[in-house]
Amino acid sequence: YAMLKGLSPNYCEISGLSDGDSAYQSKDYKLAKEAYLAATKQNPESPSAWNNLGRALQSLREYSEAERAYRRQIEVHPRDQYAYNNLGVTLRLLKRYGEAVEAFKKQIEINPATGTRTTI
Repeated sequence: YAMLKGLSPNYCEISGLSDGDSAYQSKDYKLAKEAYLAATKQNPESPSAWNNLGRALQSLREYSEAERAYRRQIEVHPRDQYAYNNLGVTLRLLKRYGEAVEAFKKQIEINPATGTRTTI
């Protein structure tokens, strides 16, 4: 997620992101979810907030909600290869394999160098 901080120029200014990061690193995914939800409300255009919310939701096995967070991240930042990767992983966990493949293909389209890293 460190690379995603570069996508949001005011990452540290968004309330909830650093609190969410601390909670996530401590594996308190419920607290992280709440902090990231607050961050998405404060700045709904922050791809980092949506990505981190998706990761927390995925860790809580709330896959449908994680999918929504990653799709919102893509709306905010359509060329974010990490969003497509995370969406693909989530769709795979939801056993929606065809959609997962399409998400991974989009990731590879954005950055062909990632094509050898993702497996289903």
